[in-house]
Amino acid sequence: MKKLLLIAAIVMFAFACSKPNVPMELFSPDAFAFEVDNGYELNTSIRVKGFNKVDTAEVEEATVNYMLNIITADNDTIKNVYAGKVSGEGDDEEFMEMEIEVQVLLDASFESGKYTLEFLAQDNNSTEKDTSVIGFEL
Repeated sequence: MKKLLLIAAIVMFAFACSKPNVPMELFSPDAFAFEVDNGYELNTSIRVKGFNKVDTAEVEEATVNYMLNIITADNDTIKNVYAGKVSGEGDDEEFMEMEIEVQVLLDASFESGKYTLEFLAQDNNSTEKDTSVIGFEL
């Protein structure tokens, strides 16, 4: 009986100490554009959480790769307008989110109108992916 109670206590302790598997999520997107000399400047940001962290010398590190697509009013997709990665490090308490900030120059071939910006992100330390969209106007 004591062995059974000991095994039950160990199993409960293991489940209580394990971290929940939270999926990666893009959230709080923002995008705006303004006219410059030969086109527009698009400024955009989005936050990401739920990425996997890798333990290294006393800190945890994470990297998320991302790509931006623009969807025109005619529903044409301009792929890979910008690609990059965001990295961060810290301890588990303070390192829960990262911010992606991008500035892109759009040439004069972009006409005034409503567009959609598509964020695609992938965790570098896992297979987790997420996509988010936000509208903006030129």
